[in-house]
Amino acid sequence: MHAAVLAWSAWLLAIGPQGPPAPAGTPQKEVIRNCLVTLKHDVDVPAEETGVLMEIAVEEGQRVRQGQLIARIDDTRAQALLDVAKYQLEVAKEQAGNDVNVRHAKATAEVREQELIQVQEANAEVPGAVSYSEVRRLALALNEARLAIEQAQHDLNVAAKTVLVREAELRAAQDDVRRRKITAPLDGLVVKRYAQVGNWVKPGDPVVRVISVDVLRVEGYLDAHKFSPKQVENALVTGRVNLPGGQRGTFQGRIVFASPEIEAGFKFLVRAQVDNKDWLLHPGQVVDMTVHLDRKLNGDAARQSAGRSATSTP
Repeated sequence: MHAAVLAWSAWLLAIGPQGPPAPAGTPQKEVIRNCLVTLKHDVDVPAEETGVLMEIAVEEGQRVRQGQLIARIDDTRAQALLDVAKYQLEVAKEQAGNDVNVRHAKATAEVREQELIQVQEANAEVPGAVSYSEVRRLALALNEARLAIEQAQHDLNVAAKTVLVREAELRAAQDDVRRRKITAPLDGLVVKRYAQVGNWVKPGDPVVRVISVDVLRVEGYLDAHKFSPKQVENALVTGRVNLPGGQRGTFQGRIVFASPEIEAGFKFLVRAQVDNKDWLLHPGQVVDMTVHLDRKLNGDAARQSAGRSATSTP
């Protein structure tokens, strides 16, 4: 038993963090011909509210940053409602901070209590000096004053809750204004404008199309007779591509998806992710890609690979 544990530990140390080696007889690398370069990020940016487009702030071919204004729907009424919400919140805060009614009710109660004490002392010295009905009236007035304190405190608590309601209404009004500002969902390139200033749009209508070519996918098929999807996960991929002017470019990435489904020809889809900040690759391009099964990229290794994934050479 002890020997088996030692053997298991030795095997784990041998394979290291990159996982187990490919089974005997499995090729350590494989060239996939005619792989298709595709987009990872391709977004038709929609309108979120109904209205007239008052502004389109980008042109086709323009690079945008995430959160950058793309277009604006008429927000005149939304801005007015936002102002109303701000004023209502200010009023609510004033009311919540005003304890005049509480202080007035407490002062009144003190006066009523002293009046009742005085007549009670007078009757103690001279029985019948103050009529029984007058004593009852003063006792009732004191109870009313004490109840007025409770009511004033209750009103103050309600005013504090009203502040929370007005704050929520203000956030809703701010969101209504925000939803009329159409912004870029990612860093990318505007490749199409679907609408023009003055067009009427409704929620879901596309306004512009934004793509990102800084990170691309390269898709191809591997022979399921030779490999299993599990074997190629996170495997390093490399490739070369012809560039204008007779130059050659190289790219590097890793397998991020291996389909568990076997398709026609007993092959399965693999998808690599390639950093493309130099724009050597273009969506729709067909390239050859080499999968290195003996080199797996995980965590930091994958990020370092992305940093040097595309270069050009004469």
